[in-house]
Parts: sequence; structure tokens; C-alpha cells
Amino acid sequence: MSATLAAMMIAVGVMLALLLGIGLVLLVSARKWRPDEDSVVEQINQILPQTQCGQCDYPGCRPYAEAIASGEADINQCPPGGEAGVKALADLLAARPSRSMRRTAKPSRLWWRSSTKTAASAASSAYRPVR
Repeated sequence: MSATLAAMMIAVGVMLALLLGIGLVLLVSARKWRPDEDSVVEQINQILPQTQCGQCDYPGCRPYAEAIASGEADINQCPPGGEAGVKALADLLAARPSRSMRRTAKPSRLWWRSSTKTAASAASSAYRPVR
């Protein structure tokens, strides 16, 4: 009986040591690769609304912030941010939107926002077979 108890205690000790080791590795790597709070990308990301909606044609706010910082994207591609977001980004980047950038929202790609129908009638007509 004591041999099984000793073996179980050794197994628990090994598991605890492994968990502590993994935790320390994660802690050190999180501190080493922590994002720079003062970077331009972080400042842009803080201005964006963090809706992660994808209306800017990027998968989330952080990739859009990276694209703005690298010059690949315009500062007005975020409809949820609106005019206030464009102005805040322009102030941060000391940039003025060009004529081609003066739009602040794209037409909605969602059928329930662009339609005056109720959701039930729109859904039933959306799946009607084409003849």
C-alpha cells in the first residue's frame, strides 16, 4: 500500500514540476514579447472601436492598425469608427484624408441592414429557388 502511495506522490510531484516549468516559460515569453504600448500600431489600435467586424476588409482591428501604420490602408476604412475615428487617426498620424479617402462608411454588406423587409420575410425570399 505504501509503494502505491509513494508512486502516486512522485507522479503528482512530477506533474506539479511540469506545470510550474510551463508556467515560468509562458511568463518569461509574455514579458519578452509584450507589445510596445508606445508604438504607433498600439496607438492606432487604441483609437479603433475594437468591434472586429471586418468591414475595413481586414480580419480585425489589430491587422487594420498594422496596415495603417505601414501605409497599406487608408485611415477611413472603419465604418464603426465613423468620422470621429477618422479625425482621431488623422490627428495621431498628422495626416489629412485625401479626396479618395473622404468616405467613412461602406454600403452595408448585410442583407438585414440594407433591406426594409422584416428578417422573416427576407430570409424566406433569400432562399426562394431561382427559375
